[in-house]
Amino acid sequence: KKRYDDLELVLRFFAFLNDYKSFTHRVDEFLDDYVEKVKDNYNEKCFKDEFERMVNFVDKYFENGFRKTKTSKSTPRVRFEAIAVGVGLALREKPDLVPSSMAWVNSEEFKIHTTTHASNSPSRVRGRVEYVRDMLLNKE
Repeated sequence: KKRYDDLELVLRFFAFLNDYKSFTHRVDEFLDDYVEKVKDNYNEKCFKDEFERMVNFVDKYFENGFRKTKTSKSTPRVRFEAIAVGVGLALREKPDLVPSSMAWVNSEEFKIHTTTHASNSPSRVRGRVEYVRDMLLNKE
């Protein structure tokens, strides 16, 4: 909290949720550009409602929340992005979503999507958020 990581994660959620397809590589520049784009059209209630829907969904269906294990002390940013943005995208498509299975969360494929190697390449960002979205929507 001293480094404002919590605020950065919230900003990452909205920036990637709303604009991940335009991400090129530098996260700091991407986040700054996103803030500039939305600062004059910011609707606090809409943002808050969407964030809370995502968090409630994660709390309900992801056994460990954003963490890898119950005992994990931290959450890697790439894992947070994958889950948060993937859930957000899925809920936009299907607001009443109830996943048929969550077994994929423990899969090797999900692990590959949420490891840090080349984590900020556009294809990795797109791959991890769309993987979670598609698994939740049964679009394997």
